[in-house]
Amino acid sequence: MQKEPRRVRETHHPLAEVVRFTHPTAFISWSRLPDRRLPAGPVWGLAPDLAIEVLSQGNTEAEMQRKLRDYFAAGVRLVWYVDPATRSARAFTAVDQVAELTEEQGLSGGDVLPGFELPLRDLFAKVPPARG
Repeated sequence: MQKEPRRVRETHHPLAEVVRFTHPTAFISWSRLPDRRLPAGPVWGLAPDLAIEVLSQGNTEAEMQRKLRDYFAAGVRLVWYVDPATRSARAFTAVDQVAELTEEQGLSGGDVLPGFELPLRDLFAKVPPARG
């Protein structure tokens, strides 16, 4: 049985309070929440501004392309696919607009999370290198 997403309120980002979900992880700006309150129930009927997927061996390219199309069709503005195995990430601003990022680069919040930058080297610092 799959666990329900866990909601955690964080305030470490100076420009916005962040609502973070697990499986997948997402960000929704407080300004988009009705009356700036967390909706009741596990399903909110509101697309996140940012969706983050941490890839694993079980993910297929077809599955991730379908998810990407679904995210943008629902109104998501930014999608990050993080791949611990290759220590890389892809940042999508549309289905056909992607930035391929190496460990030497970083994720940017862009217009969704202005001022947010996450160097991939820092993100992967505690992830052991993949065995070849």
